Amino acid sequence: MSYYFCIVGTRDNLLYEADLSPPSTTSAGGAPETESHRTSSVFGFTNALGQWTGGIPLLPTADPSDEVKKEESKFTSASSTTHERHLLQMIAHGSLDSLEDRQFLESNIYFKNLDRIYDWNVSVFLVPCSTCTPAHLDIKFILLHQHKHEEGIRLFLMDVWELWVKIFMNPFQDLDAPIQSTSFDTRIRASAKRHL
Repeated sequence: MSYYFCIVGTRDNLLYEADLSPPSTTSAGGAPETESHRTSSVFGFTNALGQWTGGIPLLPTADPSDEVKKEESKFTSASSTTHERHLLQMIAHGSLDSLEDRQFLESNIYFKNLDRIYDWNVSVFLVPCSTCTPAHLDIKFILLHQHKHEEGIRLFLMDVWELWVKIFMNPFQDLDAPIQSTSFDTRIRASAKRHL
């Protein structure tokens, strides 16, 4: 089961994102991108170009050594992880259109299963703002998930709201500035492990 969580600011800018998939999951960015995955070689680059051109090999096929195969697999796994991460970001930001359509028609702050794109369900929590006008777009917590676990998702989003309030009680934290706190990230992951 995979989860992708992001916090989107008032200007639809990304404030925080996390891949909350269990470490054993390999789908949709389940493997964390490390420095060793960022290594590129001529062989990996050629393999990636072959994939982008529809599988047409760019080099004559020869019997590659184990080292070449290892380098190619590193590059393609990093490429697919990066591609999947961009796809998840696109799905999350694409769901903002559906949210804006329903946001002003309903008085909810939690939209469970707001949208479904590919295998991903989109649940959104709008941060309530007592000083904001209805036309002002608030901070949005977006969770992409592949199954319906509504109560756990709602509890997770409520925990995130509490953590978000604690972060923004800091007078030096700007409302639309990216959240770079490691303790915030650790607590988000702990909450995800507990509820999701």
